[in-house]
Amino acid sequence: MTETKQQETKTKRELCDRCKRPKKVCLCASLPATPLPKPSALESVVLMRHPKERNMKNATAQLAQLCFAHITISYAREVKERSRVNDAFYPLFDNPESCALVYPSNDSVLLNEHLAKQENGAKIKHLYLIDATWKFASEMVTRSTIFQNVTKVKLAPPLEGVFVIRKTPDNVAKGMSTAEALGWALDCFSTTKINENTNDNTPENISNIGKYASTIRKTLSCYVEHQLAHTREVKHRVDRPGYVPDLYSGKKAVD
Repeated sequence: MTETKQQETKTKRELCDRCKRPKKVCLCASLPATPLPKPSALESVVLMRHPKERNMKNATAQLAQLCFAHITISYAREVKERSRVNDAFYPLFDNPESCALVYPSNDSVLLNEHLAKQENGAKIKHLYLIDATWKFASEMVTRSTIFQNVTKVKLAPPLEGVFVIRKTPDNVAKGMSTAEALGWALDCFSTTKINENTNDNTPENISNIGKYASTIRKTLSCYVEHQLAHTREVKHRVDRPGYVPDLYSGKKAVD
């Protein structure tokens, strides 16, 4: 091996085998010992992911898979024809009444209230979420005509989203990332509750947080903590749409 290659090998960052992050920012201490099984009422949980999310720096879909078992990530820009999608989307065509799309819109209903109205327990067996920027998410839902036959549901969590390094426009859905929204959604199907440790972003009077939301919030908070700790300077691009002045609170701006 040449001297140059030896130097490259030494300087290459070692990655954690489990979370695939550089070891100095490993997330494993914040992860559950084993991924939490999905609620028994659900047969499938699918994240419909925009292809561009593969290259997004601060994406959360993989974090969801580290925290929750049996989560399917399927890449697609639209879902229209059964013959042109993989089997993760078949229930949308075969049994649309058993499916729900977590997506805040004018015709969305609160998930917990919708489940409470179902006779003989929850009838939703297949849960879908969109993983994309809000611009692309809107396009994906609009172009996926099959979603016209599916119940759209929204969430009403008692806490603001913790993934502050990638904010939603106008604080849509309380600033939740895809992974955190999934956690709150899964809790609607579960009766197990635990108390979440309070922090600067968690009101002290909030308790009985569901186990799924609490688990993913812990991991996301760890990710954010690492990210902010290694952010030396922040360049504020005030001319960009969706600019959030306090996104990196306390960080020095670049002149």
